[in-house]
Amino acid sequence: MLQAWEPTSAGMAGRQGLAAVLLAFCIAVLVATAAVLPAQAGPVSGRRTALVIGNSHYTSFPQLPNAINDADHVRDVLQQANFEVVLGTDLDGKALERTVRDFLRSLNNGDIALFYYSGHAVQVAGQNYILPVDASLASPYDLEAQAYNFSNLLQYMGQSSNLQIAILDACRDNPFKSGFYYVGDKKVDVEGNKGLAATAPGLGTLIVYSTAPDKVAYDGSSGLSPFSKAFADQALTPDVEVREVVTRIRNEVINATSGKQVPWDTSSLTTSFYFVSRQNLLIMPDTISAMTSTILPRRPRESALPLPSWRASGPDLVWRLEQ
Repeated sequence: MLQAWEPTSAGMAGRQGLAAVLLAFCIAVLVATAAVLPAQAGPVSGRRTALVIGNSHYTSFPQLPNAINDADHVRDVLQQANFEVVLGTDLDGKALERTVRDFLRSLNNGDIALFYYSGHAVQVAGQNYILPVDASLASPYDLEAQAYNFSNLLQYMGQSSNLQIAILDACRDNPFKSGFYYVGDKKVDVEGNKGLAATAPGLGTLIVYSTAPDKVAYDGSSGLSPFSKAFADQALTPDVEVREVVTRIRNEVINATSGKQVPWDTSSLTTSFYFVSRQNLLIMPDTISAMTSTILPRRPRESALPLPSWRASGPDLVWRLEQ
């Protein structure tokens, strides 16, 4: 006479031991993978500091209504990515110089430094200059006296931080009021100049422009520029390296402007950077149960082994902002 099979205590113990071994093996493989991947990517870590400037209300140039909105929005995004953010809006020449100086003094070796600018800027003799709201550029001698040389900022950031990201959402139009300007002792013709020049980055630097060299960017009609909107849409995507973020921003801006604006970047980064990176590996209980149930017969509920429940943050999420 056939009898229903019932697992013996020895058999149950054996299956419990096998389940524990399988579970330990899976965990070891996943942890080893998590340890290897960052080493390959070489992500940089450290204190994150950002200076965000938006200049809208110029006294001598066309107004840029969205520039301050852009700066406010980008500030919020960077704070969510654990940046300490200094925000400056409608800065005149003295305020711009003071704000940049204080920002540079706050950096420490090993820091991640980010600069974001939305407003008027010009290129002269292959150099890019940020314009404060009280700049006029009325005479050929005003450029170096009134504008801030972007290359100097990059140089200072490179001396005080391990990784630098500079983002320029400028080049809206050509605000020159003179046909030439003096840079040092050189007279430089600026007739026909548009947009910004592509600056060669120092080691460990990423420079992102809202549009291609010598091209004009759009201020936007929806409260934000197309570029800053795309930045806000893409920057907080978890576990996406910054250069891939820039690619996604580029595609979004191209689509939003029907190909009229193409963001540009130059990079000499030697390591990876993530605005939002994966910190913890989560193994969901259902996943573990599925792995073991395909090999072992399901045991009575009342005698089932308890399964671990691990979470980094939130009910089902493995992502959190890097501390």
